[in-house]
Amino acid sequence: MVTYNEWLSLIIGQEAMKFLKLNVLPTGYTKYDPTVDPSLLNEFSGAAFRFGHSMINNIFAEILPDGRPSGYRLNEFFFHPFGLKSGQTDMVMRGLISQASQNRDPFVSSDIKNHLYRPRDNPYGLDLPAFNIQRGRDHGIPGYTKLVEFCFDDVITNWKQLDQYMPVSQRIRFSKLYRSVHDLDLFSAGLAEYPLPGAALGPTFTCIVGIQMFNLKYGDRFWFEHGGQVGSFTPDQLQEIRKANLARLVCANSDNINVIQKNVFRGESPA
Repeated sequence: MVTYNEWLSLIIGQEAMKFLKLNVLPTGYTKYDPTVDPSLLNEFSGAAFRFGHSMINNIFAEILPDGRPSGYRLNEFFFHPFGLKSGQTDMVMRGLISQASQNRDPFVSSDIKNHLYRPRDNPYGLDLPAFNIQRGRDHGIPGYTKLVEFCFDDVITNWKQLDQYMPVSQRIRFSKLYRSVHDLDLFSAGLAEYPLPGAALGPTFTCIVGIQMFNLKYGDRFWFEHGGQVGSFTPDQLQEIRKANLARLVCANSDNINVIQKNVFRGESPA
């Protein structure tokens, strides 16, 4: 309910939500489709759904019980979560709810690009974007141009054709790094795309994520909105589930968070 009703539309936009019938229904039931395979696409798990790595901040805000701001560097807290046992959780939650994420773009914060999983006695760590690129190659994920062709029937044959999908400056950078446009990694190029209107992702990542979310919804016999299945919720039960949102879950499971915005994924939403 939280993922599809609050979060997903911010990622792929309402147009894709409507086209793929991903919005949670206000009433009634959806229908299970036994011909839909709900297993994860390699392109989704190995590249497209890792878009969030570009949205991570170096500094995580904390808001103290008296309202004063604080914070910590991400690279100082790898494998060091002990503050969460001593009352830090609510302060971190207030910070996460209030702090804007980075944009989804080809630029990644230094704390996960140079200091991922950094031991406290070591000045350096690992490189998450490099892992993602190498993982895509290890998994045999097709290049970016193959996915553009699959999603939009647009056959890319030269670098300049990418200008409709990403800034020229980014296309030029890629052309200097890759021998051929067909070598362009899906993860790298997907992060560089222009965002769709009202969405965090560009067209190709929206295509992949949208298809995956459709498959997970309609190919799952136990999806909570489906009717006519053994164990389907009654209309009254379903209406109660539809009242759920992340704000209610946070308030119900925290000690000192009592008033937050209705949609915790949006900083400007009303309380």
